[in-house]
Amino acid sequence: MDEFLLRLRAVNATLDRGLSASVFGKSSLQPLVALLKTTGCTPLGIYRAIAALEPASVDKYRDGLSFLLRSFPGLSGTGIQLDDLRSQPIPQVQAALYTKSITPADFNPDNRRGQGIFVKPPSTSMGRSIVKYLLANPADAGLLMIHLGSADSAGLDESFNGRTSLQYMTSVLRVARMLGCPITALSMAKAGEEHLCPVLLTEFMQVPKTRRLVIHEPAFHTATNQPAMLAFLRSRPRVIVMGFDATICVFANVFGSEEKMSEHDATFRPPLINFADVVMSRATLACKGPLNAKTQTFGKAEYGPLFMLGPN
Repeated sequence: MDEFLLRLRAVNATLDRGLSASVFGKSSLQPLVALLKTTGCTPLGIYRAIAALEPASVDKYRDGLSFLLRSFPGLSGTGIQLDDLRSQPIPQVQAALYTKSITPADFNPDNRRGQGIFVKPPSTSMGRSIVKYLLANPADAGLLMIHLGSADSAGLDESFNGRTSLQYMTSVLRVARMLGCPITALSMAKAGEEHLCPVLLTEFMQVPKTRRLVIHEPAFHTATNQPAMLAFLRSRPRVIVMGFDATICVFANVFGSEEKMSEHDATFRPPLINFADVVMSRATLACKGPLNAKTQTFGKAEYGPLFMLGPN
């Protein structure tokens, strides 16, 4: 604690005055420092307090906060880094919530003529990042990663406030792992290929075996014909979806696909939104440029708040 405060004072000579102020001149670090001095301080509480800081405060006190994450009991082993928690005040990083919805009677996902009819769930911006949502609701959601086997996938290197899509995805995966969320990777990997790109695979393999699952579906975009996928989707009321490509694979999984249940069952595979609320953000969906599904208008009703958002 002494070393932590020493590092904070190194960039703010009036820190102690701000920490003791009751009204005017209160330091932004007051809630965090007060929490650290209580017997009920927990790693989750610290993560929440850091995530609540304004980006300018995180940047100003980066050395001290990074030291805290490395040294406080219970924090160093989680792998959570300061930039995983740093707020990014841009709409591309804010999570959008898509409410669980049934398939409409006129559902027709054959979109070869641009006239497909998909599930159009109610959607709204959650006003916070996926990481902040997870920290506030640790038992609320599972995490599904769709077709992220290649680090060269188009859009993974797109930048949102100086961080790439791959970096945002890694942050969500780390936090979900730390919170004990069930985590599934949907893969189309061919023989000899890994199911996730190296960065994500390293983090994924640190998830306990009882909470991680790979669903391999090499010939199709979706896998709701598999009992393992249905069990995962029903395990929690919401599922966070990250993946490639937002305009094809992710779209097909969430809102509908023309893929059939099997060669003996010609009914369409149900979309994810039939089974749980879906949470997504533009920064954790890989695609090149503004998010639109094939045309400037197609996908607007489905993607709602995320439609046409691109890198900045």
